[in-house]
This record gives sequence, C-alpha cells and structure tokens, in this order.
Amino acid sequence: MDTLSELKTSISEEIENIWINEPEDVRTMSHGFFPGGAGVHDQYFSVLVMVGSEARSLAIHTFSNLVTFADSDQFTLEQLRYMAKEMLRITSGVIGYFGLKRFGEILTSFLKHIDEVDSITELRDLFADLFTLSNRYQMWLHQTFPWHLSIFFPQKTLKKVQEDLGIAQRLRKKGLDR
Repeated sequence: MDTLSELKTSISEEIENIWINEPEDVRTMSHGFFPGGAGVHDQYFSVLVMVGSEARSLAIHTFSNLVTFADSDQFTLEQLRYMAKEMLRITSGVIGYFGLKRFGEILTSFLKHIDEVDSITELRDLFADLFTLSNRYQMWLHQTFPWHLSIFFPQKTLKKVQEDLGIAQRLRKKGLDR
C-alpha cells in the first residue's frame, strides 16, 4: 500500500473478503499457529485474549470515537490526525505481531498515509471504514475464541468466596500456604 489510494482499495477489499469468510490469519490462530512467534511458555491462549482485546478496543473505542470526533465541528484536520496517530501508535504494530498480519499492515499503512488526507470528510470516511474492518476482525476473533474453557471458571457466591479466603488466611497464619 504505497499510496493513499491503494490503502483505501485495500481496506475495501479486506472488508469484502472477510465479511462472510473467516480471515486466514484468524483461522490459523484459532488452531494455534502464530507466524510471528507471539506467546510464551509454548501456549497461545494469552495471545488470543490479547489480540481479541486489541481488536475489540479498536472497534468500540478507537475508531468509534474517531468517527464521532470527525463528525463534530470541534476538531481540525490536524487535531484529528494527531489523535489517530496517538491512539494507534502502539496497537498498529502489536496487532500484526499478535497474528493479524494483514490488519496490522493496513493500520501501519494508514498511519504512513494519514498526513496525505486532504479533508476531514475524507479522514472521517477512512475512520468509518477502519471501524467496519475492526468490527469484522473482532467478530471473527469472538466467534473462534475457545469459550468452552470458561467451564473452568465458574462464578461463586459471596459466601463461598468468603469461605475460600478464610481458609487461605488460616493456612497462611500457620505457614502452610506453600
């Protein structure tokens, strides 16, 4: 994506490609393969949690807010560019490292070309497209997340938690908390 025009085309194509079909990188991630090597101790669960959180944050906070800011009359084009750069500075690199290579490339290209955007309307439209793309990625990550693991984290009553904490405190007092 060497030009702003190529970036816009890539965003549109990616939205179209993943609208109904699961992105290839999400499919491989959900089966435990991370080309960038993300993850520690030979596990990938933590990476799934992190990348899902990043995609969700991009969708419901970053791009949603940027669209709202661009729709208001309170910010200049330069201020909107600055906000977008600050809000995406870290995430744009991290999202690719966590396994969403194509999405990361698009975000990085967006930051590379943001200063070429000529109007608030054009920038707002880019924000809206990236909002849609973020939502699609987040939806796919949500669909493929191993939710069945939640059976190992049942909710407890307050009484049960108090009992558990009481036992732990007594063991600690006796020096048996190893």
